[in-house]
Amino acid sequence: MSKRPLRIIVNQIYSALKDGPLKVSELREKTTAYGCFFDFAISYLLTYGIVRKYVKDKEEYFELTEFGKNLPTGPDKWVSEWINDWWIWIGW
Repeated sequence: MSKRPLRIIVNQIYSALKDGPLKVSELREKTTAYGCFFDFAISYLLTYGIVRKYVKDKEEYFELTEFGKNLPTGPDKWVSEWINDWWIWIGW
């Protein structure tokens, strides 16, 4: 997987969630990713504790955690380091 598309999608999700919590369907409309690529970007943000997921009225929502709200830079700076480590770990 290329680093650049992941950085773009992570930034889109992060920027959309700065305005407040969003339903999953609304968040998908605000980003250019779909399917497993969207899920991968969300998993990245959840893993690092930048975003949290909760259920309200049988709808899934995402919102920034306190850590995510107080990041000095966007999470895109971390993606390249994480992907490089991952490629080394799987032996590519």
